[in-house]
Amino acid sequence: MDLLLSKLYELGSDSTHTSTIISNEVITYLAEKLLIDDEGNLNQSNIQWLEQKGFPVVPWERDRSRWLVGAIETNKGFILFA
Repeated sequence: MDLLLSKLYELGSDSTHTSTIISNEVITYLAEKLLIDDEGNLNQSNIQWLEQKGFPVVPWERDRSRWLVGAIETNKGFILFA
């Protein structure tokens, strides 16, 4: 979780386009590993921890009972994960 948080902070302070693309890919990968468990359910404790650090996690797309795509809100926009 610390690596995900540091990448989110890094993204917020970086102004280069190439670094932003690479950061987004790394953040997406980490979010999928840390915010979704092995059964495909949301890891609520990790989501709450990230939200306490200032990064809201919201559903981006959902069906009736679950999230299909989640999003981490940053100062540069949303980073999607599934």
